[in-house]
Amino acid sequence: MRPRAYDLRQCSMGADLSCGIGVNLTVAGDVLSLGRESGAWMRGEAVDQLDVTLSFIGIGATGLAVVTGGTSYSLKIGAGLMKVAHRMGRLTPGLRRIYTRAAREGVDWAAQGAARNADDLARLGRMEALRPALDLTEALGRVQARAGTRGALHLVGHVDTLDDARRLARASDALGPRSLGAFEMLGKSRFLRTGLRLADSLREALAGLMAALAAGLGLIWNRILRRLRRAVA
Repeated sequence: MRPRAYDLRQCSMGADLSCGIGVNLTVAGDVLSLGRESGAWMRGEAVDQLDVTLSFIGIGATGLAVVTGGTSYSLKIGAGLMKVAHRMGRLTPGLRRIYTRAAREGVDWAAQGAARNADDLARLGRMEALRPALDLTEALGRVQARAGTRGALHLVGHVDTLDDARRLARASDALGPRSLGAFEMLGKSRFLRTGLRLADSLREALAGLMAALAAGLGLIWNRILRRLRRAVA
């Protein structure tokens, strides 16, 4: 029987969600996945190309983050999250199409033997074909960072397009751990609309706060200067 840290197909969204999550969100999980699929290839069995592609993204996250304009952290945890969702059967057909295209056209698999490190591996990506999968992974990594693993796995099951993922990431930026509760209460369409409005309001509030802080610091600095002038005089 396979240990659950190695194979997530026996996991559910219930109390045992933690089975294998820690391993599969790390580079160790990517290595295990590549080892499993390499073994399948050597035995003449079908290779899970989607899992291999997500492992490629996870290991090469530092170099690939330059393409997305995001961070290697959000790309890495996004790849781990998508691997978990994939193994648990929670990827929608729309997301599977994006990753299937990336697996088929986005990586120069024939040259992978020349890769000596993660940066070399990242350079094997054919960025025009790989970019949608990278953007999707980075966006859902942001959701995981804000809403948590359990919340993100629930939400992923309702993401059908790259635009959905981007809007969900913006909403989760504003709502944080409350994202899942708000989603269940409002439904997908209203949640995304409300989340976007909250994100805009949050940016406006932060801009106002920064302006107020700058004004306050300016007043304090002026008082300090006046006192210094009096002390010198």
